[in-house]
Amino acid sequence: MRVRVVSGAAAVVSAKLYYEEVGGGSSRQVEMSLSTSVSQSYEAVLPSTHTALKAGWLRLRAELTDAGGQVALSSWEVRVAPETRSAPDASARVLLPQRSGAGRPASADFALMPASSRPGVVDLRLLAPLDVPRASGEREIDASGSSSPAAVYEIKADDRPFSVFAAPVQLALSYPDADGDGLIDGTAVRAARLRAFWHDGTRWRLVGGSVDEAARLVRVPTMHFSSFALFPASAQALTGVGAEVKAAEKFITPVPQDGFNDVATFGLGAREVEIFDMSGRSVFRATGGGTAAIVWTGRDGSGRVVSSGAYMVRIGDFGGGKQYQIIVVAK
Repeated sequence: MRVRVVSGAAAVVSAKLYYEEVGGGSSRQVEMSLSTSVSQSYEAVLPSTHTALKAGWLRLRAELTDAGGQVALSSWEVRVAPETRSAPDASARVLLPQRSGAGRPASADFALMPASSRPGVVDLRLLAPLDVPRASGEREIDASGSSSPAAVYEIKADDRPFSVFAAPVQLALSYPDADGDGLIDGTAVRAARLRAFWHDGTRWRLVGGSVDEAARLVRVPTMHFSSFALFPASAQALTGVGAEVKAAEKFITPVPQDGFNDVATFGLGAREVEIFDMSGRSVFRATGGGTAAIVWTGRDGSGRVVSSGAYMVRIGDFGGGKQYQIIVVAK
């Protein structure tokens, strides 16, 4: 992060910038240098180790001293939303930004995807919880403590706002628990209740996941990239009792991928999903363990987008029952 301070004093002999994370950490100092691009301005670059992989608020204080020993002070706070841009490494992983107080680095793992299908570049941005929609009545979210998420990630592949994959990507999303007490920092929310959700443009949709409290990560597979948030899940979502089974989507448009109705996401109560075309031919089948949602991307078993038309969906739940719905595919 580059910080510039413009001074009205003509005889500044020293310029220093102090910065600290709001709510934690001691103050750090960097020297400011005279800018060559803007008259009477001084610049400092904050070390990337403190800003590249952390999100939150920074408190800044500039101290400019003139030849007479007079000191001019200026202080302010800025919100940091770090971004990274990189390609999968040799182990098919990309490291994600993480919040202060997080444990092991967050990541996206493409190991289950053929190398030829992996994205060339991945853009990763950690948003502040106040920058995204709050929970607004979603049955799967327990908003009794707070309607804001514990962490939010915006992930894009190959400069597309929404990407759908033929094989699952394993996400490991970090959450803030600096003292390791099992509670999200600044809240009474237990980390063990966190689950991953994605925003479909209207509301937060449950993806699921499992919590690794030792690493302070929520691990979850996904068939697409978009915006993901970690919310405490409701008892219904955690136990599966009365959990949603059917997909909310009545139709999907797998081409083009624009973030609206690109995929059908079934509830965590779905144990098995099989989809048939109107001739009775099975085009898709998947099973779930109740921890991650089954997602249909509008493709058949060979990865090809199916033809436009209506498809019959048979969904088996964990109680041994079956439910049915129709999903229309439009290309």
